Amino acid sequence: MATVKGPLLSMDASGQIAKTQVYGSWKGIAYSRRYVVPSNPKSTEQTLTRNTFKFLNALYQVSPSDFRGCEGSASYRSQPVPAEEQRAAAGRDKP
Repeated sequence: MATVKGPLLSMDASGQIAKTQVYGSWKGIAYSRRYVVPSNPKSTEQTLTRNTFKFLNALYQVSPSDFRGCEGSASYRSQPVPAEEQRAAAGRDKP
């Protein structure tokens, strides 16, 4: 990868040219590199992972509030809930 100054006669060029060269910037440094055909693995594991994320994303889009807790909920506590508090929440006052 070559760093360039003033790529394509401009101060800020990015993109590809005829699938031969790619221009861009990384951390503010302009560079030029050869175009590489992206690979798209279709292995069983990769397909399973993509489908899992696709399903989870669709599930989150339907009901995002189910995945967010409130700060007072037991799931956000770092300590276990005391037995007295558990009984009070269940409506039983005696052990």
